[in-house]
Amino acid sequence: MNSIALVAVLTIAATLITCLPIADAQKTKVTAYLSFRPNPIGVNQELLINAWTVPLPLMGPDFVMPPPRTGYMFYITDPDGNIDIIGPLDAHSDATVWFTYKPDKVGNWTIQFSWSGDETYAACQTEKQVLVVQQDPIPSWPAAPLPTEPWTFPINPENREWYQLSGPWFGIGYNSSATNYNPYSQAPNSPHILWKLPPSEGLAGLIGGAYGATEWYSATAASVDVVMAGKGYYQSGGTIHCIDIRTGQELWSTTGSYIQGVIDKAPIYWEGEIAGYINVPILLSLDGSNLIKYDTLSGKMLLNVTGIAGTHVIDNLYVYTHDGRNLTKWSIFGDTANFSERVIWTTEAPWLYVYRVGEDAIVSILGGFEWIGSGAINATSGDILWYSSDAPFINENPNPTIAYGKIFYPSIDRHYAAVDIKTGETAWLSELADYPWGAFWGYGTAAAYDMVYGVGYDGVYAFNQSNGSIVWHFRAGNSGFETPFSTWSFFATPLIADGKIYAATGEHHLEFPTYRGQKMYCLNALNGDPIWSIMGYYTPTAIAEGILFATNAYDGCSYAFAKGKTATTVSASPEVATKGSSILIKGTVMDMSPAQPNTAAISDESMSAWMEYLHMQQPMPTNATGVEVVLSVLDSNNNCYEIGRTTSDTTGQYSFLWEPEIPGKFQITATFRGSEAYYGSFAVTSVGVIEAPPATTPPEYPQPIDPTWTIVGVGIVVIAAIAAAIILLLRKRP
Repeated sequence: MNSIALVAVLTIAATLITCLPIADAQKTKVTAYLSFRPNPIGVNQELLINAWTVPLPLMGPDFVMPPPRTGYMFYITDPDGNIDIIGPLDAHSDATVWFTYKPDKVGNWTIQFSWSGDETYAACQTEKQVLVVQQDPIPSWPAAPLPTEPWTFPINPENREWYQLSGPWFGIGYNSSATNYNPYSQAPNSPHILWKLPPSEGLAGLIGGAYGATEWYSATAASVDVVMAGKGYYQSGGTIHCIDIRTGQELWSTTGSYIQGVIDKAPIYWEGEIAGYINVPILLSLDGSNLIKYDTLSGKMLLNVTGIAGTHVIDNLYVYTHDGRNLTKWSIFGDTANFSERVIWTTEAPWLYVYRVGEDAIVSILGGFEWIGSGAINATSGDILWYSSDAPFINENPNPTIAYGKIFYPSIDRHYAAVDIKTGETAWLSELADYPWGAFWGYGTAAAYDMVYGVGYDGVYAFNQSNGSIVWHFRAGNSGFETPFSTWSFFATPLIADGKIYAATGEHHLEFPTYRGQKMYCLNALNGDPIWSIMGYYTPTAIAEGILFATNAYDGCSYAFAKGKTATTVSASPEVATKGSSILIKGTVMDMSPAQPNTAAISDESMSAWMEYLHMQQPMPTNATGVEVVLSVLDSNNNCYEIGRTTSDTTGQYSFLWEPEIPGKFQITATFRGSEAYYGSFAVTSVGVIEAPPATTPPEYPQPIDPTWTIVGVGIVVIAAIAAAIILLLRKRP
């Protein structure tokens, strides 16, 4: 037997008698109610049991709620007569209680609820109610399918399963543990560009002329690093900008700055009292010593109170602030202006420098460029878990990640390192990266799928989080004379979602002229296989709602990579044809994304070269192909069938010649079923096919007389007559 409750469960024989107290006649009569669902239920499925008593206890003066009722008892009898006694349970203030239970035998069970009453209210109990437990499980509510078409916020609450693809990206590193991994988002399988924003400040690219290739203009990209509820946020020049992440259009801007996004709790009031809380997305700023909250929908400042100056790490509704000597945990919850009411604890920890918060610990493994020490603090109590003044294989600036009970960071001598966050013991030093450039690591680490990911001058490495063994290693090809590393180095922190890791080549700082051949790569996070790449000097900044955000130092633009909408058209000529003749079906499939609206939809295989042609001044690819179009018809007999397939070209156009086999009216549908780069679309037209007219036999008419022969005949007669007259005249002469 299995019961989920906050009290002990006692099993007794069915022959025992449970005695309930007899209600005092002077006490108020009470009725007990019992409900459980589902009924029937499958064996070992979770049963929800609800119970309550009425009338409710009376409120005291000034509407003070009375103490909750106590002593609720439940008697659950299985088919063999064994009884589970659950209780006594304390009711909520409204005299209700609920819990879950898993019946573990097939057959008829009974459940009874009783309350012994108190000094004011009489005892009560329900009848024994029958629960039917069957072998076959009762199906739960059908799961909502994940969307295959474009979607936006708000998400209909009926689509609960969509939580898997709608998770926010709260800020740099994704969370306070800096895992750089969003487990609640899809991610692009194609380098298709949804939209791009120009530099928020300045101008990028080569100056040209006498400056040659050695100087660039300076630009600041619009770095989208917070995404919540369909909106993205970036800051530039003392201004916060909010954009629609599906179009790139700005929705609002306001003076200010932020550290990250947070799901705050806002109170709901009833009759002047707090009745509950709702979730509200906010932007959180810790400007100097001030705590500022911004409404993400409008940019309105919601709160501005004096806080504490220092270095801050935000973990949900808590902030950990280090002022150079002490670490203070305080809450951002509520609207109190008294900062001392927000403080939870303060601990002396002068050795904290680069720190992370995760798994109920605050961990620091670097004391600046000059070693001070490392250690960990319990996030709940503020107690120091461990401290060490010994440097544990520290690299220049490790930018660590907390996951799997350890803190991971790039170490010295071609190693990655893992330290147990509870003990400070070194969990492992990884297998060696390749010699010699494996000695230089980037500053960012990511963790997901039981692996730890590091980037460096020798490529991208995935380590087993348990023992530090190398699972896979990706290099960006042979760079020949272009770089000193024989390949292209990776430096920007990689981002992970949906089984993929996005890593970009680059260095600690831009060299002029920069090494050519820089790219951002999408790799299979499980085995390192490349999925796609695109030209540019990128820094990935966020992944949320199926969109990858990245800035490109080559042009100073901010790019959103994701599936785009398409538009399909279709027409047929002639509109009415005779059976046995052909009909020309033609139309277009166009990319309607804001980055390149009304351009041809292009195949996944050609996408990288096509995006580089449209956005990066590269030659138009001569071998690019369009997308497949499926043509189907609904005939006059209500039969639907496919008549053929064709592929569009780089202008978006397609055509197909079709000869109908039967007469009648046909509805023709042209469908682009979508790809890794696009959502699908379709269009419909109609044609008619008629029977050819039957062949006819021409009527027989008398053959006309040729007038030539008539004339000849008349001429012969005339000649003969003349000849006869001459002969007669000659005979009459003497």
